Amino acid sequence: MTITPLQLVSITDFILAAICLLISGALYGKSNPFSISNRSSNLVLFIFFVGMAAFMGGLDHGFFQVIDQRYIPTTLTYLSIAFATYFLFRYTIQQFFEGNLAKVLAVIALIQLILFVGCSFIIHQFTLVIANYSPILILFTVLNILHLKSKKGNVYFVITCITIVIATLVQFLGFQISPLLNEDTLYHLIAIAGYIVFYFGVLEKIILEQKINS
Repeated sequence: MTITPLQLVSITDFILAAICLLISGALYGKSNPFSISNRSSNLVLFIFFVGMAAFMGGLDHGFFQVIDQRYIPTTLTYLSIAFATYFLFRYTIQQFFEGNLAKVLAVIALIQLILFVGCSFIIHQFTLVIANYSPILILFTVLNILHLKSKKGNVYFVITCITIVIATLVQFLGFQISPLLNEDTLYHLIAIAGYIVFYFGVLEKIILEQKINS
């Protein structure tokens, strides 16, 4: 049986989803208590919604794209990415900003979420997704690098972000090793490595929060 490029995209999407959902479940189990007021909990929700986006992408490419009925799974994929971006932004604000600036950024994060949720129902172009999450990912990366010495930054997060940026560039530029290993499959494979590293960064944050609160 020969696997088509689209089938491999779907398979790697499901693998990425399984890993991200497993990571989010494991981290949720270690969070005590779990609350979005806790910085680490926002990261757990981020990785959960990344997993949901990958799962919906797997359904889309594996079952709906071939029959040209992509509206619902694509919309759900974009909505998952919208919430993933929002919770990453929330963590970034809580970790690196204070006072009035933090409040302003929190409002901006909410507005961004509302706008992208609305756009998810009417615009299905992946460039929109990249435009939504890339600024937040870059901000998250830069601030983690700048604050590495103060321990507010996290080297695991930096490695993850660099990995995801590479994966995004591979996908956006259409780089492929072969027709079977196309840009979408390569994105998934590269991203898997990044999110495995991400687990250790969040775990470190959870342990630190528990020490502070104990």
